[in-house]
Amino acid sequence: MKSHARRGSWFFVIALGAGWLIVGGCGGRSLLEPKPDGGGAGQGSGAAGNEGSAGTAGATGAAGSTSGAAGATGAAGSQTGTAGSPGVAGSGTGTAGTTGTAGSTSGSGGTTGAGGSAACGPCPNPNCKMGFMSVVDPTVSCCPVCRPINCATVDCAAPPCPNGHLETPDGQCCPVCVAGPPLACLKGQKDYVVQRAQLLDKYGSAPCMVDKDCALFFEKNQCQVGCGVAIATSLLDNLRTNLNGPASMECNTCPPPPVPPCAQFVALCSNGLCVAGSPPLK
Repeated sequence: MKSHARRGSWFFVIALGAGWLIVGGCGGRSLLEPKPDGGGAGQGSGAAGNEGSAGTAGATGAAGSTSGAAGATGAAGSQTGTAGSPGVAGSGTGTAGTTGTAGSTSGSGGTTGAGGSAACGPCPNPNCKMGFMSVVDPTVSCCPVCRPINCATVDCAAPPCPNGHLETPDGQCCPVCVAGPPLACLKGQKDYVVQRAQLLDKYGSAPCMVDKDCALFFEKNQCQVGCGVAIATSLLDNLRTNLNGPASMECNTCPPPPVPPCAQFVALCSNGLCVAGSPPLK
């Protein structure tokens, strides 16, 4: 009984060792035919294409000298790339999709603006008054405006004037030749006539008793040369001084006055006043 048990144990050991020998000879490979593997499914979609760079903006149109038309804006480039095509499923790993095409890089440049015109107007007529002149002041307007005449910047040449006088009209810088006496002379002569009449009226009212109390006053100054005027003899010098003083101021721009033709008179005392009359007949 014990012999049968020992014999069975040895058979088990021998069989186990034979099995290890067979496994080692086959390289540990399974003796069964492996089932074919269908492979992993390919990746269904390709990698998305890179985003296209934004197109460069078109160049701005150059401004005209005054106001030109603005340049057209360049068309922007497309930004999104085309997606890659999906990978094809295969027995193994799927083929990756192709890279998407990048967007266009720049838009077309804008056209240059056309130059503007530099015309000025409409401008009103300045119609400058006396003492003003028409000038263009670019700091305020392109139209002419009236500005005061600056005579300090004007170089005047004295014109020949043999038969008149030089006179600068109001609102002008240069003198012109005017026939006759200057305006200042005319005004002075007018003022002198008023003062002369007042003095003659004053001195002519002095009383007399006899003809010898009277004398003739012959006026001769820058304003006037006159015929004899009868006044009291004692007042001759006073009248002469009072007339010559104003005449030297009022008529200093006048030419010498003409000498009028005078009748022959004598001073007489008549009715208590000095008068001029014709001399006695011989």
